[in-house]
Amino acid sequence: MAITQAKIVRRRPLTAAARSFVARRHVVQALSVGLLMLMPLLDVFRVDIAGGFVVFLWQRLPMTSLAFLLPILLVLPLAAFFLLSQRYGRLFCSWACPQGALNEAATKSHMKLWGRRKPWPTRRDRRFPQAARRRAVWWKRRDGAWWLALVQYGGRGLCIPPLAAFGAVSYLVAPATLAGQLLSARLDQPALWSFLALAGIFYADLWLLQEKTCRVCFYGYLQSVVSYSQRTGVRRHSELKSECHGCSACRDICFAAVDPRKRVWEWAGRSNDLVFDECVSCGDCLLACDDVTSRRGVPLIMQLPPAVVTASAGDTNRPGSR
Repeated sequence: MAITQAKIVRRRPLTAAARSFVARRHVVQALSVGLLMLMPLLDVFRVDIAGGFVVFLWQRLPMTSLAFLLPILLVLPLAAFFLLSQRYGRLFCSWACPQGALNEAATKSHMKLWGRRKPWPTRRDRRFPQAARRRAVWWKRRDGAWWLALVQYGGRGLCIPPLAAFGAVSYLVAPATLAGQLLSARLDQPALWSFLALAGIFYADLWLLQEKTCRVCFYGYLQSVVSYSQRTGVRRHSELKSECHGCSACRDICFAAVDPRKRVWEWAGRSNDLVFDECVSCGDCLLACDDVTSRRGVPLIMQLPPAVVTASAGDTNRPGSR
């Protein structure tokens, strides 16, 4: 159906449903990070190798109990996300992956601070020099939001890696024992070296790698494969492509460096066809599109991801909405 002049939107409120979706996703991400780090510290679940027992819900159980605890705590949740990914794509990466949540936060901090995904110019910046120059001017304002982003970035980058490493090693070593080894600098203990190695990996991940680690994640690839027959993720409205004037706001804001206007099935008329789909339906590109199109007086070009319940925002996605 052609979009006529009578159907062009003159002014539209921001997409409240999409903003609510993004906020809920961030809450779940924070809870997943906190839960993974605190479970061994609060004796919710951990394995004490030295003591030869398992702690589950503050109870000591024999090592043989791992035979039914591991499927309950690890296999079944991943299997559930794997099945849900058939319809929603990389749902685990978007909502529940602790590493993905930290990588996303770090990359977005870079974008707020420097206007790009890294403090230094990347190959992507050289490929799109116009956008790079636009962002380079933007970040030099250094207003209150810039300084807040700097504090958040510094605090998260300095504190999260050792805390995450301590929580990870605590799954196999009693937290009190590990803390004593750290305070006494017992370099002859494998647990201490494991802590240092993991902290170094997490530092490199948050400061240097970010979304690059998500691109080599085997579980992320499996989710992309299982959802290849579905058109998952945010995309342009099929009837509104002509309204897109190429501002690239959706591409510039994506922390995963995905251009939502260039999905395989958009021009090929088919599914992703086993292409590694890096879109996690975070919804940021839709909000960026909403900001631009509402000021231009045109309909919202990007479509909400399938997982969003669009009771209130459904009207704003239709070409004839006002």
